[in-house]
Amino acid sequence: MHTAIIVVFFIVLCFAVHLIRTGVFSRYEAVTYECSAVAFLTSVLMLIWHGFSWPLFAISIAFLVGLIMNAYAQWHFYMVLQDRIREVFDKKTQRDPKLQETVYVPLRDMASVAVMPTFSRFIEESRLFNAPGGFIAMVKYFLQRTRFQKKKFLMRDCIADCMNLIGLRKPQTAPFYDTERPEDAGTAFVPEYVRADELTLDKKDEIKGLAAFDVLGFGALAAVIALYVNIHGRIVGPAPGLSLLQIYITFAVVILFAFLSHVLRRFAFARDEMIGYEVILASLLTVSLHLFSTLLGGRMVSPVSWAAFAVIVILFAASSLYYRSADKKLHKEVSRSLAKIRDGIRPDSEENRVIRRFLQNLNVISEWAVVGFPRRDHSDKIPGWPFCSRLKAFEKTADAQQGMIEQLKTLVKGIVPGCDEPLDGFESKRPAVKRNLNLMALVSVIMVIVCMFHMSRFDFQYYLENSDPLCAVPEIENGFVPQGLACYPDTDSLLISGYYGRGKDSPVFVVDAQTGTARKILFETKDGIRYTGHAGGISVYGDHAYIAGSTEGCMYSIPLAELLGAEDGAVLKDAGRVELNNDEDSIRVSFTAADGEFLYAGEFRSEPFFRTHASHRTESDGKTQQAYLFGFSVEDGDAVTPRVVYSIPDRVQGACFCDGSLYLSQSEGMFSSRILSWQLSEVPASGTKKVLGREIPLFILTEGSAVKTQVAPMAEEIAVRDEKMLILYESASNRYRIGKKYGLDHVMETPLNCFR
Repeated sequence: MHTAIIVVFFIVLCFAVHLIRTGVFSRYEAVTYECSAVAFLTSVLMLIWHGFSWPLFAISIAFLVGLIMNAYAQWHFYMVLQDRIREVFDKKTQRDPKLQETVYVPLRDMASVAVMPTFSRFIEESRLFNAPGGFIAMVKYFLQRTRFQKKKFLMRDCIADCMNLIGLRKPQTAPFYDTERPEDAGTAFVPEYVRADELTLDKKDEIKGLAAFDVLGFGALAAVIALYVNIHGRIVGPAPGLSLLQIYITFAVVILFAFLSHVLRRFAFARDEMIGYEVILASLLTVSLHLFSTLLGGRMVSPVSWAAFAVIVILFAASSLYYRSADKKLHKEVSRSLAKIRDGIRPDSEENRVIRRFLQNLNVISEWAVVGFPRRDHSDKIPGWPFCSRLKAFEKTADAQQGMIEQLKTLVKGIVPGCDEPLDGFESKRPAVKRNLNLMALVSVIMVIVCMFHMSRFDFQYYLENSDPLCAVPEIENGFVPQGLACYPDTDSLLISGYYGRGKDSPVFVVDAQTGTARKILFETKDGIRYTGHAGGISVYGDHAYIAGSTEGCMYSIPLAELLGAEDGAVLKDAGRVELNNDEDSIRVSFTAADGEFLYAGEFRSEPFFRTHASHRTESDGKTQQAYLFGFSVEDGDAVTPRVVYSIPDRVQGACFCDGSLYLSQSEGMFSSRILSWQLSEVPASGTKKVLGREIPLFILTEGSAVKTQVAPMAEEIAVRDEKMLILYESASNRYRIGKKYGLDHVMETPLNCFR
């Protein structure tokens, strides 16, 4: 069932984008180009969201090559068609050289822009397309009556008819296109005149083009569907949430993909579009895929995420209508001016009737040829290499859009002798449209971040549903940044450590979990200096509380009796200092723990800013770790005796022991936190390790062997009390504030069985 849903999703996505773009720009493009683009973007986003792997990276590169080849194929057949058009025009020019500059060249330039390799003749001759009755016939009946399809099928006829009318000759055919008498359509030109079939690709080239586009486009679409099914088939339960780095990378990918699509589309179709429109479209594709992935993974989508998605959809619809309305406004002005000139010519002679017919054809041609948003001429910047000569000709074809209005004026004056009617009042509104579209694009990429941010919240929905706030974290609104959490046995007291920064004293709060009242205790070191450093975790071991000194490679010890008996605002003196470094080794103490037998100092490691001692490196199952959870006993005051060491993963913020299990909190950034747990009896010893000069048993704990549970963002130290895990969150501090939205300005308690 999921496979069918995925197939339908990608097909609808590609064809919807194709049809909307066709309607916005009144240009026919191969839907397979959209398939290639969607496949490439999807593969890159999966590479970001599901983790880097070389096979997936190789597939993304293959999709990129396929997209470039698709653009190249479009370019190639466009150039083949342009060669045919120029050949026909050059042949015609030899008959009437005096009209070359005033009529043939402007008309040829308009034809080069208006006629594209749409493979319509191949479709028209197809038995399937022309079969009487059935769905195909119904689709054809509908499409041929749309404004776009009428232009598509009749454009070459317009141009051929105009070429035959040049020199005021009367073609031996009925009018093929007349807004007043459409039933008089026909293209039965006599052989000496230009035929519409001469302005299209040969059937052999059309078949080659269709084959190339179908293989590249539909092949890429089938491959990305298979890849997507495989990715989701291997995921058990909700996929991990996006980290802040992943969201930033996604943001960058949206921008880069928009520029790539803009450049390749310009290359493939000789048409310049606004980059802002591409950014909005890339944002819509990205958020659609993320929403779809979330729902398919069984996760919830927040109302804010749906709102962000709706905003992007509205922006896409608004930008499409805005782009189209600006284009239509220009074409309406062109049509009005040409109609005014035509109405000024009385049909009282054969010559005047021919001129009126020419202007009527020209009105149809100009709707595709006169582009509302021409670009600057860049063809002179292309070097004169063999391949680039063709590219330069292609660029000149596109650059002809810039002067198309002037070409139209020249053509009208050349075909209507003595025409004094100015073709004014219609100019490109590119600056205003560009500014407004860029503003819409900026809002759309902001919505991408908003959507992904709020969807990440629901990666820990299970945790929030099973957790309750225990007590408020003190002074969270006054700049306090919580770091450490410990429970005092057989009481309702909690110890919370942290810091303010900027030279303010770092406190220890004694909090009554039942009443929520808190006492703020400060302390001085033995040299009489108030402690203002980055206080890390806190633990109770024996009759002392131990506070991590973070980068100082030490722990501070305070007698519990003094700490629990101190008044609010008291300053305790002569705090002890437990050194955890020597000439050969150093423990970077970020958090602490105790299991009743030993005291533990834990290291937070994250490249490149938070590094640990080189000797802490261990390897297991081909993976390298370089952080310790170091267990020791404290004797004779501050003397350390190493006992055991655990090699732990990176980005660990807290630890606790309970019933033979070890729990670690792992987080970094605003959107990714997990609780990792191991049953210690199932972890084999991995020899010994020399720590602080003594060989002690080594146990290696890897992420792959852990039970993982997603929790709220920026989890710090953890503790166990009454079969419940207590978690302290840094994200609620004023430095981040995000945690306040989820109630994380409280210590949260959760049944311990949720993490097993």
